[in-house]
Amino acid sequence: MQTSNTLGFEPAVVQKASEEIVNQIQDSILAGKLNPGDSLPPERELIKMFARSRPTVREALRVLEMKGLISVTGGGGTVICRPETSQLEETLKIMLAMHDITPEEMYDARNMLELTTIRFAASKRTQEDIGELKELIEREKACVDNIELFTSLDRDFHELIAKASKNSIFEILVRALRNLMQNTIAHSIMRMGPDNYKKEQDILIQCHMEILQCIIDQSETRAVECMKEHIDQFKRINKQ
Repeated sequence: MQTSNTLGFEPAVVQKASEEIVNQIQDSILAGKLNPGDSLPPERELIKMFARSRPTVREALRVLEMKGLISVTGGGGTVICRPETSQLEETLKIMLAMHDITPEEMYDARNMLELTTIRFAASKRTQEDIGELKELIEREKACVDNIELFTSLDRDFHELIAKASKNSIFEILVRALRNLMQNTIAHSIMRMGPDNYKKEQDILIQCHMEILQCIIDQSETRAVECMKEHIDQFKRINKQ
């Protein structure tokens, strides 16, 4: 724990001092002066460093805790944390949901993101990844009469591919995009009627099986082609 002002904290002088305290601590984390597991100085030391009142410092610490950057230990100390990716995913989901995103924009975003993700997945997949994808496809085959569950499993399939890519950024972005698409896909399928829905469902499962085989074979080029065909199916369904 650093008890002297070696972190370079300065008296907070902006209109809302707690915001500057938050910014200074965040800057120290980004600069590597504070790392996950490090303890912040005690509250009384922070009050001296920032030349601000206890309520102001506590407000700043509450904001940092809400951001997932710090946690309060049982003894009252404050420790730097590594933020959970779920926080970023939730923020992205809300941001995307609050914009008027068109189906065409969604289609273009999927092409850019998922065609790259599948290439990495085909190259870096493990036997564990293959096993999870196989199991999920079997679950899809068993729930053909449950649209809500089926669309949820379809989302999970794409998230497992992102996981197989071994790139955490792809995982975060794919999850955020798929969450945004979830209701759109379900509503599009429900508009089809039972006969058309069953036909599209069979095509989707077949696409998933072909994509999985490409991943098993580590055929990057063919995996991209199969995923492109799959995304085109999504575009066609949305136009019906």
